[in-house]
Amino acid sequence: KGRVALELDFLPAQDYMRLRDRLPEAEFLHARDIFFEARMIKTDSEVALLRDVGELSERVMEDALARISVGAKETELFAFINNEMLSAGCDGAKIQIGSGTRSGIINCKPSEKTFEAGAVDIAILDPEDCGDGIDNDGDGFPDDFLVGFDGLPFTAEIVKIRERQHKSGEYLRVNPWGKIPAMLVDGEVLTETHAILSYIGDLAPADKVLMPRDDPLLRAHAHEWMNFLSATVHIAFRPLFRPNYLIGDESLYPKLREVGVPIFQKALLEVDKRLSGKTWALGDNYSVVDPYLFVFYMWSQRADVVEFSPPLPIWKELWERLYEREATQRALATEGIMPENIWLA
Repeated sequence: KGRVALELDFLPAQDYMRLRDRLPEAEFLHARDIFFEARMIKTDSEVALLRDVGELSERVMEDALARISVGAKETELFAFINNEMLSAGCDGAKIQIGSGTRSGIINCKPSEKTFEAGAVDIAILDPEDCGDGIDNDGDGFPDDFLVGFDGLPFTAEIVKIRERQHKSGEYLRVNPWGKIPAMLVDGEVLTETHAILSYIGDLAPADKVLMPRDDPLLRAHAHEWMNFLSATVHIAFRPLFRPNYLIGDESLYPKLREVGVPIFQKALLEVDKRLSGKTWALGDNYSVVDPYLFVFYMWSQRADVVEFSPPLPIWKELWERLYEREATQRALATEGIMPENIWLA
């Protein structure tokens, strides 16, 4: 028994769940704000060092981009960047390089792959290797998961909700509605998870059918699932995550939760019931619906929500099957998703 303070933004989801299983009577507290505020305090020498490192990184990256040519290897570019940083006095550098279909993988280690004409290439240089925690509600996760699963080339752009980047002028030029996710395809913007998942599913190659094509009823069931998740299950979390979206008087939040929790539990239990006897949401075939289910189950296991969540054994089994997939791990890394750093927009 006792209270345990953790910086949950950087604790992997599986480690958090393992801790919770082994310490069932402990109360886990999120100490993110304390750490975040402490990191914001910099001495004059630290500020000067950060400025010098930033200028060095910019120069090296410009030189590195100029060296990219068709046929050159990712490892060759890595060696150039690493040598430049070390010779300038850096103790070390975290370098991520991905080209072509590998460009959508975050934390991508350089390989012997060669650069190709017309491919998307991404190089990320982090001299200090010091992340600041990614604030995300997970709405982009199923989209990242599926394009990774399809092998479709894409570039992920992280939008930090706690910093209100979804309301910035830069993002509003992409999606004036100021909501996530948004997908830019050939200069045209597509929004709403249901629509994006359907689009990605239809792009899947023949050997990876993610959206039913030859069975109209099964295709309708896919839309039925996604509609239910976005319009019923998603909204059911509001009394727990964003009560201010429903009522302005904070003194009424407890009453709102009293009314909302039974509705929330009913929605989650309905999902578990619908999954009964199935390997995946649509039966034996994996589809666009399953990564969407993955997100909502993870929301239900957040430290500040799990006490209100009913047992969901069938849904949990689906989540565990998905978690083991390589595409899941890539998407989690891309989105920076853990149960405790997901916040509704």
